[in-house]
Amino acid sequence: MAPRTLLVANWKMNLGIAESVSLARAIAEGCSGLAQTEIWLAPSFTALAAVKESLSSTPVKVGAQNAHWADSGAFTGEVSVPMLKECGATFAIVGHSERRHILGESDLLVVKRAAAVAASGMQCIFCVGEKLEERERGLTSMVLQRQLIALLDGIDRKLLPNIILAYEPVWAIGTGKAAEVEDIASAHAELASIWMSTGHQQSAPRILYGGSVSPENFHTFVHLPSVGGALVGGASLVAEKFTELAKISEQQQ
Repeated sequence: MAPRTLLVANWKMNLGIAESVSLARAIAEGCSGLAQTEIWLAPSFTALAAVKESLSSTPVKVGAQNAHWADSGAFTGEVSVPMLKECGATFAIVGHSERRHILGESDLLVVKRAAAVAASGMQCIFCVGEKLEERERGLTSMVLQRQLIALLDGIDRKLLPNIILAYEPVWAIGTGKAAEVEDIASAHAELASIWMSTGHQQSAPRILYGGSVSPENFHTFVHLPSVGGALVGGASLVAEKFTELAKISEQQQ
């Protein structure tokens, strides 16, 4: 049986608690009865617990947009994995392009976050992707290899089943310009090849695509064997758009 397509909503720094709960409920209602698609939501830290409680009777999972590697300590402004789990989080996103390229998180820092999330039993969505200038210089493969090898070298192999990859070309994040189907297929194949060449597992993990995903372009790549789903930003802030993505996913099965 083919694995279910995974749609992850990343709400970033948007919506208060009441707005988050309202959107979560609308998405859960619009996405009820899905047979081939999983729905995961990543609200802000402040809304996580309330969103989790509001979805307690649904199959929708709730997670965080980031996580620190220490359980506690003098890390002002950070949130630990135990804190997230207490709020009901079952997954966390690490290494998102906005964390890497706006806030300056290094490969080493991202891997430390990923290892802590995976070690806790939560699922870790590990993001990788190239910037526009790297793409234009033909460095996409090198960048993906550097980012993924950092993870594979820095995490216990027994934790790898808790890793999900997300390819998000930085030049497509929030720009309205999604990568071409050929680019997505190539990058996902590259990631799978890097993973397999290291001999870490018999099969590569699920690989999501993220980068201006919308109902207008999702159907062009969701059917690709190498695409396990999507990490969705702007379109996930509108219940009707996100619900449409789920419908497209179900039709492609």
